[in-house]
Amino acid sequence: MRFCAKTARLVLAGLLLFNSTARGKEVGALPPLTALVEQVDQAYRKLPASLADYNVVVREVCTEMEVEGPRQFVADLEKAGVEFDPPKVSLPMRHIQIVAGRPETSGKQIGVSLVVGYDTRDAPLYPPEGLFVDSTAVYERVNGRPTFLILWNKSDILLNGRAYSLASNHNAAGDHLKLRAKHFAAPGFAGMLRPLLASRKPQIYLLDPYDRNKIPLLMVHGLQSTPVAFAALVNALRNDPEVRAKYQIWQFYYASGTPVLLNGLELRDSLKETLHMIDPKDRDAATKRIVVLGHSMGGVI
Repeated sequence: MRFCAKTARLVLAGLLLFNSTARGKEVGALPPLTALVEQVDQAYRKLPASLADYNVVVREVCTEMEVEGPRQFVADLEKAGVEFDPPKVSLPMRHIQIVAGRPETSGKQIGVSLVVGYDTRDAPLYPPEGLFVDSTAVYERVNGRPTFLILWNKSDILLNGRAYSLASNHNAAGDHLKLRAKHFAAPGFAGMLRPLLASRKPQIYLLDPYDRNKIPLLMVHGLQSTPVAFAALVNALRNDPEVRAKYQIWQFYYASGTPVLLNGLELRDSLKETLHMIDPKDRDAATKRIVVLGHSMGGVI
């Protein structure tokens, strides 16, 4: 009888613990995507009074996308009857990550700051580490249909008849690329001493999705260095709205121990190949006006 009573108490304790844990998971879990869409739609209809609530729910929707991955998230949105409007980038979207907006504008802007990562394995013009784009997620009704948008290259938006500034973080994409390319930054000195052992061939890389109307700003690094050395400058330029609106950033990598004249030839050959790939019919304004910025030996090249 004692054994049975003890066993019964253990079973009862286990059931209570299970129920308590289950209730805790239900409380902490995010609502289903359909419920989130209903919440954000209600907040959207009450803008601007509901701006804070709107941003909170859009962030929860973005958290779903961050956890599930873009492909599954888009499928779930479709089931919930919501359109998905991503940036017009002709590469597979690999992941998104929520990033903090600018502290000085916190609470005053609409949407959620994101960095969107694209798979570049089949796109040799872009860094093999990936293409990263600073973006903003918003929800609106387009022609009456609920739509979740990821906006790139925009600073404001008209929602529900009112203009808003978009939440933004123009350091996030550059910081992501720098982090993923840290192994690439290390061999700059080795590239000077043993250029024939360099892990990559000389090449121009596009750091922004190609825009036929923006002026390319082509950066050429110096001795015992790599394009990663320009990371802080890239962020500074992207934080300037006028530069951001008019320019796109390209970078040239070379092993700096190779003779200067040969590296100059490699730069011209890579530029010719790049222009042919992005503008084969020679019609784009971008390919007619390129600004080259060289640091140290990069200026000589």
